Amino acid sequence: MVTKSVKRKKKAPYGGKGSILIMVIIMFAFLTSMGVGLFALVNLRFSEVQLEIDRTKAFYLAEAAISLSINSLKHSGTGSVGPVTLADGSEYRASVSGGIVTGIGKVAGITKELEVTFSS
Repeated sequence: MVTKSVKRKKKAPYGGKGSILIMVIIMFAFLTSMGVGLFALVNLRFSEVQLEIDRTKAFYLAEAAISLSINSLKHSGTGSVGPVTLADGSEYRASVSGGIVTGIGKVAGITKELEVTFSS
């Protein structure tokens, strides 16, 4: 007589119920962590761009202050300008000392200073 042995599959505890729920929770946690990482990356990049914009604004304000100072020297003989505060809180000023015009621009705590040498 030939006997046939049949191997039975082992059943998961509780009959395998709830395994889909665990997989969904793991996938949800993974996607959430990816979303948080992406948000942090975008936020960092936004901050870098805003800092560069503020640096550029400060540079151009210092340059404008020098232009106003040179114009003032040509027409009235004084070269000092400002400080002038703009509506967004940024400011600029210029001063003349010994043939050097110094222009300063300030935006959001960033200060740029430019100097130009001139002769009359």
